[in-house]
Amino acid sequence: MTNTFAHSKSRISRTPYAVTEAARSGVKSARPFAVTPRPMSDPAHPDISRQSPWTLLGRALLLRCPNCGHGQLFTGFFNIKERCPHCGILLERGESDYFLGAYTVNLIAVEMLLALAFVVVMFATWPNPPWDGLEYGGVALSILGAVFCYPFAKTTWLAVDLMFRPPHREDFITRVK
Repeated sequence: MTNTFAHSKSRISRTPYAVTEAARSGVKSARPFAVTPRPMSDPAHPDISRQSPWTLLGRALLLRCPNCGHGQLFTGFFNIKERCPHCGILLERGESDYFLGAYTVNLIAVEMLLALAFVVVMFATWPNPPWDGLEYGGVALSILGAVFCYPFAKTTWLAVDLMFRPPHREDFITRVK
């Protein structure tokens, strides 16, 4: 009988009957649900297919990798990993000033949040709007909004960048700095 576990990079799957020489010849083994190897996808060939813009943005707003959809991209609230732990795409895409776009997305998001809050407060208190409250509340909201929106801005910018520059094999290669 051959060793069915010889390939070290194989995934394990359950089959109704053990795969043995007898099973291959048509005789079923008495060991139900035996473990047999299943080849893994080749990590040397990452998925570089073009994704839907809505898929990319949806994954990004859930703080997941826009390319593959898996999470755990951040080591802290402000620190993003160098690459996705699942698909291996570079999250900064090889440019030193890459996240200037993320800062811009963050600024736009906070400005929209401020405008929405201003309009809601103005309509809710129209005859006598609290001008001092709007002024101090706007400052507090802009600071808290910038902090809260920061990780979302990073993943959203990566999604926007993947829309305009789909991933290439070079985005998955380890670079020496």
